[in-house]
Amino acid sequence: MTLKRTFNTIILIVLFLLTVNCSCNAETIIIDMAGREVRIPAEINKVLAVGHCIPIIAAIAPNKLANNYNLSDQSKDLLPVSITKGKLIPENRRRYSEDEVKKIAPDLIVMEINPDFPDHSAEFEKKFNAPVVMISQDMHKYKEAFTFLGDILDKKEQAKKLSDFIINYLEPIEKTAQSIPKDKRVSVYYAEGKDGLMSEPQGSNHIQALEYAGGISVAQIPKPKRPPLGPPPQKNMTGPGKEKKLRPRPNNVTIEQISKWNPSYILVWSPGAEELTTWNAITTNPEWQTVNAVKEGKMIQVPSIPYSWFDRPPGSNRIIGTIWLAKLLYPDRYDFNLIPIMQEYFKLFYHTQLSTEQAANLLKIAHPNQQ
Repeated sequence: MTLKRTFNTIILIVLFLLTVNCSCNAETIIIDMAGREVRIPAEINKVLAVGHCIPIIAAIAPNKLANNYNLSDQSKDLLPVSITKGKLIPENRRRYSEDEVKKIAPDLIVMEINPDFPDHSAEFEKKFNAPVVMISQDMHKYKEAFTFLGDILDKKEQAKKLSDFIINYLEPIEKTAQSIPKDKRVSVYYAEGKDGLMSEPQGSNHIQALEYAGGISVAQIPKPKRPPLGPPPQKNMTGPGKEKKLRPRPNNVTIEQISKWNPSYILVWSPGAEELTTWNAITTNPEWQTVNAVKEGKMIQVPSIPYSWFDRPPGSNRIIGTIWLAKLLYPDRYDFNLIPIMQEYFKLFYHTQLSTEQAANLLKIAHPNQQ
């Protein structure tokens, strides 16, 4: 009996170990938003979000987000530790090295579908030994993206809350914007770069928030194409100097062109937005005074805390920016109070409580000359 009992115990232990091993190695096959069939782990604990996908993964599952941008101290102060601590940060570079990514060993890599970007999904899968799923960052497909990510990251309830926010706030804005006759829509010049002489044309993914809110980009320029951000497909693309040579920039324009386009507003964004580099370059250059919007003080600075509200990244961080911009461009058409909406957004998407004072201070960023 003792021998039999011992044998049965051994069998049970073996079966248990096999069950545990099978559970740990369990996989499931899904179809991502690019229509690709991907085999992913049944349990995902660490997600590498490539480029523009960081904010949306932070919104769905902050504890599973493995990486983040190099955020300003002001941004970190408004975010919980679940988004800011223990993440792979690129420090002074925009790209992570191959060794850095391999070290964190992600269970899953999330990339963005973009027809202007080369598809490096297969290369990433092979290089980093992790499956890649692709999502759409088109603003009209956010609900679909939330649902997809909620399913594979086991965050269905959170995904539903994010989708409800879109239904309650973003979709009514687009419906109102679409009812505005084209000749009544507000024209905007989107100023990028240190001198404000780079921009994006109508139809660019980088100004989709403007179009969603009912604005029109006056920049009559070709649409630039860019390679993807994130872990480099080649080792020689990791350094900041080489990146600048390899990465196309937004199109250059002249002040004379902008003056002829005669936008109703100048929307300002640049690296170093906290230091107002582009804003100051425009407001202190006498040549810019030939542009009516500048002369009349019709300039809007894009808030960049904790992520840019409008662009770079053109991700789910644009949701609150679209609501904010619609209110600024069409105050007579939208009678909602921005502050409680901002507080709800920060709670749902950034998992943090935003005070009324903090919200009011963020809104002041749009008009630095009035602070």
